Amino acid sequence: MVNSKLTSNGMINFPAKLRKKLGLVPGDVISFIETEQGILIIPSKSILDAPNPDNYEIAVKMAKEIRKERDEEIW
Repeated sequence: MVNSKLTSNGMINFPAKLRKKLGLVPGDVISFIETEQGILIIPSKSILDAPNPDNYEIAVKMAKEIRKERDEEIW
């Protein structure tokens, strides 16, 4: 387990150990999905690249949530 601290303006540091392991670079999109077990943090690009069929359901759920949030955004 790796921990990170939430700042007063709602930001978190994504630990270097995990960034390197996952190949994350500045500008990559990270998704937060609420589950019954807690919050699932997923680099969005890895879901779409993964061949595991279980990830398909997560990707579809993420896409629906993103679309819903975009529809609700106020510019």
